[in-house]
Amino acid sequence: MENNGDALLSVLQLKNLYFEKINFTRDTNLPKKFQTKFSTQFNEISTSEIVVKLHCNITSDTKFMLDITLVGCFKNNETDPTNKEQINKTNTISIMFPYLRSEVSLVTAQPNFPTIDLPVVNINALLEEQGELVGSRA
Repeated sequence: MENNGDALLSVLQLKNLYFEKINFTRDTNLPKKFQTKFSTQFNEISTSEIVVKLHCNITSDTKFMLDITLVGCFKNNETDPTNKEQINKTNTISIMFPYLRSEVSLVTAQPNFPTIDLPVVNINALLEEQGELVGSRA
């Protein structure tokens, strides 16, 4: 946190957030089981700007498929390189994940179809447990 007079400001600021891709396919058969995969991509634009892509792919035992990519543009003013990398890796995803969850629910909320509600996820715990969401650097 930075102290700007009387106000505390976060070193991480969300500048822009948008859905780059939303593909949804289904037929009349109701899926019984869903498989969900997440991946991330981090692209440092400058020393203080990073673009993060959070990708979600949901498939099932039927002709159902939902493929979403959410892009977040962030400014990170952290000066310590270790802290900066940790913030870029976990905090950006923690900020973006609720928006992804909401979009999945909105897209799948259709007549005669089960709405998919992704569970609330503790990103830090998930990263500690799995090492990281499948990710790459651009």
